Formats: sequence, structure tokens, C-alpha cells
Amino acid sequence: MKPEEKLYNYVSKVTNKLLENVLKPDEKYDDVKQIDFEELKRLIDKYDLQGIILDIDGTLRQNMEKIDYRNIRWILKLKELLKVCMVSNGKDERVENLAQRMNIKYIPLAFKPLKRGFIEATKDMGVDPSKVLVVGNEYLADIFGGKRMGMKTAIIKDSQEDEEER
Repeated sequence: MKPEEKLYNYVSKVTNKLLENVLKPDEKYDDVKQIDFEELKRLIDKYDLQGIILDIDGTLRQNMEKIDYRNIRWILKLKELLKVCMVSNGKDERVENLAQRMNIKYIPLAFKPLKRGFIEATKDMGVDPSKVLVVGNEYLADIFGGKRMGMKTAIIKDSQEDEEER
């Protein structure tokens, strides 16, 4: 891992610890795949969801690796019930190519928690922000960013945290 990635991971971990008692996500999960078909139906009914915004790094993949095939299958299942958009503060050609193959909008360099990426995602999906769930692993970028747009939010425990503690 590059030094700047280590620094970013450290700052992200500290920020998450500081904000977890201040920013309250609507839902909490250890892994995105916990939002299975039944859970997704429950969330749709509970929040009247029509769309979902997915973070990439720390949520769908770890350490800038490829997105795991199980998460790809999971995303394709999501598409059966909701409009899906991937929004990231990073930029990765592999993710962009994958999103194109899955016919999903990918918004790189979103500068979350700024509103620009969230607004672009809702416009692309044609969904009111109040009917969107943001799924991510960072309290500042994902939870605060989604909340300030009036979206529902779900935090995913960052599995990098576990790996670093071992």
C-alpha cells in the first residue's frame, strides 16, 4: 500500500471514530452483502426507496483491488429492485469499465460530502433524494454527505479496520 493510501486510511479511521457518535446512519451493517433480497425489501418498504448510491472503496472493495465477484452479483441483484449508481471520491478505470458493463452510472471524483456527486446520481437515476439510500463506509463522506441531501444512509463497517488491527 502506498504511503498516501496508508495516511488516507488512518485519517478515515480516526474521522469515523470521532463522528460515529455524532452522525447517526439509518442502518448499520458489517458487510454490504448483509443487505440481501429480504433486507432490501424491508428497506424499500420502510423508507419507500427507489434508488441506491454505492460507495466503492472500503465498501465494495478493499485496498484498491478489483470488486469481488460476490459484490458484483449483489449489485446485479440490487438492480432488480432499485436504480443503482456508484459514487466515489476516487477514479478507477477498472470500476468505470465494470459499471459500463453492468449498465450502472459511475461518478468518480465526487468530492463527497459535497453535494455535486449526490445530485448527479439522483438526476441520473431520476429519483428524489428522499427515496435514495446511500451505502458507504465513511461517516463524513457517505453518511454526512447523504444526510445533508435528505437521503437515507447505511454505514458498512470497513473491513480494512479489522485487517489493520490484526
